[in-house]
Amino acid sequence: MELKRASEAGDKEVAATFRNAGMMLSQTIDMIVTLLQPEMIMLAGPMATVPAYVDGVLDSFKNSAVDDQDRGRLQVSQMSSEEAARLLAFNEFLAHRDIDLDQFTSVDA
Repeated sequence: MELKRASEAGDKEVAATFRNAGMMLSQTIDMIVTLLQPEMIMLAGPMATVPAYVDGVLDSFKNSAVDDQDRGRLQVSQMSSEEAARLLAFNEFLAHRDIDLDQFTSVDA
C-alpha cells in the first residue's frame, strides 16, 4: 500500500514498475485467452486498485496480438476482497446447488 501511495503521489519509478507488472499480466492473459477463450476476464483484488498497474494491463491488452474476436472482455472490478469472497461463497454453496429443503421439514419421532 505504501508503494501504491507513492505511485499515486507521482513517484515515476514506482509507477513505471507497476505499469510493467501490469503489462506482464496482460501477456499472461493473452496465453489464457488463446488456450481457454473465456468470455470475460475480471481483474480484481488489491492490485486492481493501483492505477498504474491497471493502465499497464489495459494498454497492453488493447495492443495484444490475439484476434479481437477471440479476446473476450477484460473488466476491472472495484469490488473489495471481502465482497468477492462473499459472492464466491454464495455462488459455490447456494446458487449452483440443489438444496433439499425437505430435510428441514421432516420430524423424527
